[in-house]
Amino acid sequence: MCEKMRRDNKEKLTVITTALTTSICLMGNSMLYIVLPIYGKEVGITSLWQVGLLLSINRLVRLPLNPFVSWLYKRIHIRTGLLVAVLLAAISTTGYGVCYGFGQWLILRAIWGLAWSLLRVGGFLMVLNLASDKNRGYFIGIYNGLYQSGNVVGMLLGGFLVVIVGLRSLSLFLGVLTLIGIPLILYFVKKEQIPVLNREETKILEWSWVSKRVIRAILSGLLIYMIFEGMVTSTLSYIIAQHYGNTLRLFEFSIAATALSGIILGVRWAWEPILATYVGRKSDGKHGRVPLFIISLSFAAVSFCVIPNNISLYLWLGGCFLVLLSATTLITLADALAADTAKSSASLVVSTVYIMATDLGAALGPLVSYIMLRFDDGVSYIYYGSAVVFLLIASLWQLPARQASKGHFKAKL
Repeated sequence: MCEKMRRDNKEKLTVITTALTTSICLMGNSMLYIVLPIYGKEVGITSLWQVGLLLSINRLVRLPLNPFVSWLYKRIHIRTGLLVAVLLAAISTTGYGVCYGFGQWLILRAIWGLAWSLLRVGGFLMVLNLASDKNRGYFIGIYNGLYQSGNVVGMLLGGFLVVIVGLRSLSLFLGVLTLIGIPLILYFVKKEQIPVLNREETKILEWSWVSKRVIRAILSGLLIYMIFEGMVTSTLSYIIAQHYGNTLRLFEFSIAATALSGIILGVRWAWEPILATYVGRKSDGKHGRVPLFIISLSFAAVSFCVIPNNISLYLWLGGCFLVLLSATTLITLADALAADTAKSSASLVVSTVYIMATDLGAALGPLVSYIMLRFDDGVSYIYYGSAVVFLLIASLWQLPARQASKGHFKAKL
C-alpha cells in the first residue's frame, strides 16, 4: 500500500513538473494575444490580418509537424523532447524583442510552433502513460490547470508592463525566464519513470484506428479549442476597446483595454489549477464524463450570447467570467475524453491526431475571428455562431449518453 502511494506521488510530481515547465514556456506566447493587436506597430506589424496570421501560424505549422514529433518520440525519450522544446521556446520568445517586421516574426512563430508540438505531444503522452482508468481525469486536470498558469503571468505582464517597458524589453525578459524549465526537467523528470514508446504501433495512414468514438472526440476537441483558445483569447481586448474604448473606468479607476483583457483572461488561468483538477476528478466518478460534458456545453452556449451585447460593463464582465468558466470545464473534459479513447485504441496515433485537430482549431480561431471582424456585425457572428456550435457538439454526445443510461454504452467511454 505504501509502495503504491509512493509510486502515485512520484507520478503526480512528474506531471506537475512537466506542467509547470510548459507554463513557463507559454508566457511569451500568451503575452502576444493581449499586446500584439494594439502594439504590433512597435515591431513592424502594421495591419490586423498580419496580427491574425501571426497568432495562427504557429498552430498551422504544427499540423505537419505533429506527425514528425510523434515519430520522433518513438526514437527519443520524452524528457529529451521536452528539453529541446524549452530551448526553442527561449529562442522564439527572445526573438520577439530582437526581430522586426512581418517576415522575421513569421519565422519566430514557426519556431514556437515546433516547441509547442514537442511540449504538447510529450506532455499528453506522459500523462497518458502515467495515469490509470481511476485517475486519468484527475491527472489531465492537474496538467491542464497548471500549465495554463503560464498564461496568467504572460497576459498580466503583457497587459501591464508593455505600457511601461515596451514589447521588446518584455520579450527579452520572458525569453530568459523560459530557461528555468531546463533544470526543472533534469531534476524532477526521471527517465526510468516513463516507458519507451512502441515503435511498431499503428501508423496514421493505416486508418485502422478510425471509429465513431475517435471521430467524435477529435471533432469535439477541434471545435472547442478553435472557440476558446483561438477566438475568445484573440478577440477579447478588441471587443473591450470597441464597446468601452481603449481606456475605460472601472471602480472609479482608469484602466487600459489591454490591461483589463489581461486581468479577465488571467483570472481564468488563475482558477485553472483548482477548477480543472476538480472537474477532472469529478469526471473520474461513477457517472462518467459525458453527462457533465453535455451540461457544460449547454451552459457555454447560453454564456456566449452575452458577449456581443454592448451592455453595462459590470454585467458584461459577469458574462465573460461565465464564458471562461466554461472554457476550463470543456477543455478539461474534451482532453480527458480523448485520453480515454486513445488509451483504448492506438494510443500514440489517436493522441497525435487529436492534438493535430486541436492545433488546427486553435489556429483557425484567430484567423477566422479577424476575418469576421471586418464585417459590421462580426462580433455577433463569432459569438452567436459559437453558441450554436456548442449545441451541435452536445447533440453528438447525446445518443451515446442515452445508450449508456440503458447499459449499452459505458459513460466513461
